[in-house]
Amino acid sequence: MRKVLQVIYLLMVVAGGSSLWAADDHGEHKVAGPNGGKIYTLVETKFEFFITTARKVQITFLDKANSLMPATDQSVSIVCGDRMKPTTLNFVIQSNGTLLSEQTLPEGNQIPAIIKFSPKAGVNAKPERLLINLSDCGGCHLKEYACICDH
Repeated sequence: MRKVLQVIYLLMVVAGGSSLWAADDHGEHKVAGPNGGKIYTLVETKFEFFITTARKVQITFLDKANSLMPATDQSVSIVCGDRMKPTTLNFVIQSNGTLLSEQTLPEGNQIPAIIKFSPKAGVNAKPERLLINLSDCGGCHLKEYACICDH
């Protein structure tokens, strides 16, 4: 059985609506992203959510073969951590076409977060709640937020 604490595994659906986020599990066989992160699909956009060793969030947009598609006019923002003193992560496009947060995640292994993703300029993003779990998975040896095993 899956652990509830996985990154971008939604803890609750915004009242009255259904989530647009879905894990890309390729049927029963889950696949990690090219960097070892979690692959998600939002409408027609597919991306990998990855936490770097420097605790920055990297978003890599992917094609059908899970190869890099450079970011164009997509935007992402994340507010996370302590509700009384939240950390806002803003993203910039890197030379390789990925988005990388300018700020780092706050301390700790379980970080509550709200992510807003817009697939193109002018499209309002619907906020989604998530919990980023940076603990190591004993089964697949990835971080729990990117776990691909059913434990």
